[in-house]
Amino acid sequence: MLKTTWKQIRLEINKPYPACPTLVILSLDGLLIITSGYLAQVSTLLTWAFSQIIMVIVLTHFYIIHHETVHNAVFKDRTHNEILGHILSLIIALPFLPRRQSHLHHHIWAGNINDPPNQRLINRLSNASNSTLEIINFLWKLCIPVLTVNERIALWIKPFVQWFRGERTKAHKKEIVYQVYYLAFYFLFFVVLGLFGFLAFFISWFFPAWIMLLFVEDMANLPHHADTELYDTPQPRPLWEQDSITHSCRSITFWSSCVLLNFNLHTAHHFFPWIPWYELPEVQKQMQKYAPELGEENVNEFSWLIKRRAVSFRDVFQAYIRK
Repeated sequence: MLKTTWKQIRLEINKPYPACPTLVILSLDGLLIITSGYLAQVSTLLTWAFSQIIMVIVLTHFYIIHHETVHNAVFKDRTHNEILGHILSLIIALPFLPRRQSHLHHHIWAGNINDPPNQRLINRLSNASNSTLEIINFLWKLCIPVLTVNERIALWIKPFVQWFRGERTKAHKKEIVYQVYYLAFYFLFFVVLGLFGFLAFFISWFFPAWIMLLFVEDMANLPHHADTELYDTPQPRPLWEQDSITHSCRSITFWSSCVLLNFNLHTAHHFFPWIPWYELPEVQKQMQKYAPELGEENVNEFSWLIKRRAVSFRDVFQAYIRK
């Protein structure tokens, strides 16, 4: 997209974005959690299955809104976004501060071969043995969310690894303090559940839905960047050139708007990352007035999953494997 076009769209979408729609979703999610918990107590397979479907939708909302807080797109005040981000982090086990640093870095350097995280991924995959790649490929074809799990683990251990490497900045210290707070909260939470006899119920109700969230994350994220080319320049792409390193997925009724909260409109998000989820359809309309092809780069997530999981991991990520 031309810089002048991007600026024109920015003028057209420049308005206040209230937190109300997001708070309404969170309030509804609270009611859905109560409904899901009640259904899980009925002790029939059918009601348990319904409770899991409801909880996966709720946890997906929490993941998307957590992403919104990273971009300060819920509240005007950065501190309020951070508080909500930490609360959601405790629920979905995704540490807020490392996630924010990593994700904002991604928005600047996505697709750049000179970016250190991209270089580390290229080196790791390029130096992996054939047997390791075969195992990864086996898990890939089974739709196991290996990349999502790897990212989760990396975000949890990142502050500690950096600390032991001697990278002891104020930001790293803050990340470690919050990680310790999270772990202490989990310990106390599970102790209390055990003392009151709810531990087994909580594990059988919450953990299957949380595991399914990892599959949803994988399916929702991979189509956005997996099929884009890496580029080699000393500087990152500006916002108006983000369409070269990201793709959107076509919308499906209910799934895209009510479950993913428009997370599939990823090109619009990369062009204007401060815009909240509920305004992305309008942003896409404005984009398509000038470039109709934008926002329609990929099929929907389910079709992409069927098509790309049928081929090898090496073929999908060939840009990152240099051997």
